[in-house]
Amino acid sequence: MGTSSIRHIVEGNLVAMLQAEATFTGVNIYPGDSTADAVMPKVVVVCDSANTPAGLPDGLGNYDCQVRCVLHDNANDVTLTTHRARAAAMVATLADLTAMTSQFSTQGDALLYDVTVVSEDQGLDEQTGAWATVLRLSVVCVLAP
Repeated sequence: MGTSSIRHIVEGNLVAMLQAEATFTGVNIYPGDSTADAVMPKVVVVCDSANTPAGLPDGLGNYDCQVRCVLHDNANDVTLTTHRARAAAMVATLADLTAMTSQFSTQGDALLYDVTVVSEDQGLDEQTGAWATVLRLSVVCVLAP
């Protein structure tokens, strides 16, 4: 058990899931509060909000976390096909409830109830010349007692 911040716990577990995925070998994966210089290709995992799930009372340690995972690839270095393959791997990895439940249990800071892919958007950032895919997830979990 390392922290009681649900945002850090969620980001840390999702970062670990992506780092273990072979498709992301050579891709830098950062939590939202990383102070490292971000280098492409990269994935940034940010827990934007952590609220009590609808229908549950406050104070019991249950959270519905809205998470944004952003994959960036330099369009000069990789093709759109490569970027889309990485994006598909990101979705598959982070939508695998069984594997993610195991990841959360192994760390011991929180237990995972559910993960839902909310949306996936893709495009080319004209200013940076980067392919970008934004995956939004709802991660429902409870802090370990």
